[in-house]
Amino acid sequence: MGGKPFSIALEYWLYYLAQDAKWDWSTLTYAGFEQFWTRSVEQYGAVIGTDDPDLTRFRDRGGKVIIDHGLADELIPAAGSIDYYQRVQQRMGGAKATAKFARLFLVPGVNHGFRGAGAQPPA
Repeated sequence: MGGKPFSIALEYWLYYLAQDAKWDWSTLTYAGFEQFWTRSVEQYGAVIGTDDPDLTRFRDRGGKVIIDHGLADELIPAAGSIDYYQRVQQRMGGAKATAKFARLFLVPGVNHGFRGAGAQPPA
């Protein structure tokens, strides 16, 4: 019996990093993982990176953002969103200053698609 990687993550590795649809993920070593990870940050970090807490340019241009995360999200743990928001607060002058343009809402009972027992958008 063997496992299989999460399809979205595997497709990222196949098509973006290895750039080979036939790449065999089961041959990946720890050293190979580190090489792919470094390449991923170098090639795509500026475009799809979501971990930079410095939102100065966004804020200064009048941007406002609502970050929401379902606490029953089966794909992405809420702890990552919480950590990111705390780092934004630290970088952007504290909770009060950050709240003027960015807010985090944790939504109990809803999953990655914002469906579930908790509050959700109307259908």
